[in-house]
Amino acid sequence: MARKFYKENIEKHPAIAFELSAPEGFVEITDTDTLQQLHNEKYLERESDGHDYFSNFRTKIYIKILDGTYTEQEVFDLETLFSDLESKLINGNWMTAKAIVYNLPLQGIFDQEMKDDIYNYVTDYVDRNY
Repeated sequence: MARKFYKENIEKHPAIAFELSAPEGFVEITDTDTLQQLHNEKYLERESDGHDYFSNFRTKIYIKILDGTYTEQEVFDLETLFSDLESKLINGNWMTAKAIVYNLPLQGIFDQEMKDDIYNYVTDYVDRNY
């Protein structure tokens, strides 16, 4: 079940909620223009979250080059493997990113542990935000 936008059922400055069901005292927002604006704001948040996640991931990988855990070539190969995943995350398309990471083949330094860590993080994000 997807989350929906709800507004507080009062006249002056109603609060907005994005929930699986209407909180007490809230009604579903059905106005198309309002929904478009609210969903656009959500995607801007998701873009920011995706950018932050990928930037932190990239930083951790870079540190592993510096400490000798990974070679530059191994990381280059990982970046190539992740090009579509990176694009989806930084554009806020977390549901698509979830499908992409699920289907990525294990290759090079992209082992089962790394795949599980990324997949679990993305899945948790989708569960909390969609």
